[in-house]
Amino acid sequence: MSEAKIVLPALTSAQLTILWCVLASAVVSLAYGWWLVQVVLKADPGPKSMTDVADAIAFAIAAPIAVNIGHLEITPTLQVPGGLSTAKPASESASAVQRADCSSSKATSGLA
Repeated sequence: MSEAKIVLPALTSAQLTILWCVLASAVVSLAYGWWLVQVVLKADPGPKSMTDVADAIAFAIAAPIAVNIGHLEITPTLQVPGGLSTAKPASESASAVQRADCSSSKATSGLA
């Protein structure tokens, strides 16, 4: 059987209606996408911190394939990378008791 001899059946009115609805939906979607792009391009880019984050992400995306960026950590000014663990400071009286305990144990062990 040759492809030249294939005859397609005629479309029913319901099928034609569905095809026109799909075409109209596609046109509406494209128009909405164009409008949304215009709105986003006219919007304010935001504060410096937000544009810095966007620049860092753009740098990571635009990096050559030989550059392996597995983790991108963005920290505020005067912070340390990798996470910062801190302990709650002891009260003044508790720290004095701890210092007294340490000095008495050194004295009894002969290390003082």
